[in-house]
Amino acid sequence: MGRKWDEIRVGQEIGTWKHVITENEIITLNEAVEDTNPWYLKDAGGANSIAPPMLIADDYLHIAVNAGFELSYCFHTRTEQKFLRLIKIGNCISSTSRIVDKYEKRDREYIVIETLSKDEENNLVAKSKNTLVRVL
Repeated sequence: MGRKWDEIRVGQEIGTWKHVITENEIITLNEAVEDTNPWYLKDAGGANSIAPPMLIADDYLHIAVNAGFELSYCFHTRTEQKFLRLIKIGNCISSTSRIVDKYEKRDREYIVIETLSKDEENNLVAKSKNTLVRVL
């Protein structure tokens, strides 16, 4: 996973990813997944338009790559997502990830990354757990 297996510690915080939700991000995601829900369109609510929750679902990947994890040889095997609050255009989201489990099964190495995403007022907006397995 880019780092030596023995260097990965359960409980280890691996980093934070911050970004401001933009209208462009929403448009790009919606076009990619062909989502035409009017809640996500500027005309529906102007600056108060909500963002699709999946917009922050992969923040853990940005964090892991920035922390030196080599994900080219990893498969995503499981995810748990909880979206707790609406995200709107202009919100600054701060996602922090940590290792919550690591184990070996059938001669493969697995890690579980938990990510907590908060808005600029420190409200928890999403929580996720993602399991990755190294295949080489």
